[in-house]
Amino acid sequence: MGKVVPQILTKYGANKTVGISVKLVKAPAVTKMSATGQTIDGSALVTITVAGETALEVEFDNVNAAGKIFSKDGKVFGSFPTTKIGTIGTFNSTLGLTAAAFATQLQALVDKEIAIVNTDLTTGIVIPSIVGIQVTNAELNFFDGYLALGLDVTQSTFFGLRSLMNAWADDIETFRAASKEAEQVYQQLFLQN
Repeated sequence: MGKVVPQILTKYGANKTVGISVKLVKAPAVTKMSATGQTIDGSALVTITVAGETALEVEFDNVNAAGKIFSKDGKVFGSFPTTKIGTIGTFNSTLGLTAAAFATQLQALVDKEIAIVNTDLTTGIVIPSIVGIQVTNAELNFFDGYLALGLDVTQSTFFGLRSLMNAWADDIETFRAASKEAEQVYQQLFLQN
């Protein structure tokens, strides 16, 4: 959060609990998909709390982004020529920021980060392994109103899925055992006469 709003670090310091809530406001957010590109438009009220105190409340009106993403030869390509934070509506801050200064600061950060993403998308991004599962020959295509995703799976993909499912099963069993023990302690402490 300190990279997005460095004033938080200035006021509160590092290693503080940060809460973020987002509420869609005005009309519902709208996304459109087609073979020629994808867009999203919407408005949101974002509240950021630090150590239990509301540090920033900002309404972003008419946020919009447009891009074109596709895959080829196992890599994802594309670009995001439009990424706008919109205009600032409601704005409350304990950080010594004005709405205009915050908007300028945030749009500059978005522009900088999207330039990096666009550079990477120009050369193609290989989809990394996801929780140990290797994705190969991914195919990503947008059509009017929907996204099609295809990928090749290998034996190692199924071994990765098996390991993931076994880990989840172990976690569920541990949780059940802890819940049963907690219930027994509760019974002993509060329900015995």
